[in-house]
Amino acid sequence: MKYFKDENNDIFGFDDQQVAAGLVAGNLVEIAIDSLDILLAPTPAYIAQSRKTQINERLKAIDLESLRPLRAVANQTATAFDNNKLAALNNEAETLRAELATL
Repeated sequence: MKYFKDENNDIFGFDDQQVAAGLVAGNLVEIAIDSLDILLAPTPAYIAQSRKTQINERLKAIDLESLRPLRAVANQTATAFDNNKLAALNNEAETLRAELATL
């Protein structure tokens, strides 16, 4: 297998038969296997964006999880479980928002 990249650093792999058959386009440049790991590694910006997405999804889930205990509080039927659940969710949300601010 031989690896090539284009001007956008998109990676393409061709086996020896494909290379011999001339299937490699003229704008592709062969790269060494050592370079492949570097080119395929996620960038710090990609990692940060992925974490932001994870945090935002969890914050949405926390909002949904808060509805039932909040309804109990609003109806004055809250139990210790409801209050503890809200406190735990609030603490988690605060921690996530603090992390999000650093990304």
